Amino acid sequence: MCVIAPYSTNRHAREILNVPIDIEDKSSIYMSDSIALLVTLHGNAVSGLFEVSRSDVDFAALGGKCYRHDDSGFTVPDAGHPHASHVE
Repeated sequence: MCVIAPYSTNRHAREILNVPIDIEDKSSIYMSDSIALLVTLHGNAVSGLFEVSRSDVDFAALGGKCYRHDDSGFTVPDAGHPHASHVE
């Protein structure tokens, strides 16, 4: 799974994912700071795009990174703003 931060463009997404993708056609991430985009990959192909509201779970600080399936644990604090943190 890869996290695409708010205001990311196709160029940013392609640099992170290393696969061809048109997120500007499939998401409003390139013009919005209220969401993060989670992208799942299967091999070298995109298998899913998921817009996540930052008010539900804020993945923005983890943007620009990819996590392997067996290394994709995250936590959210019990109180306050729901900033996601990667569990190592």
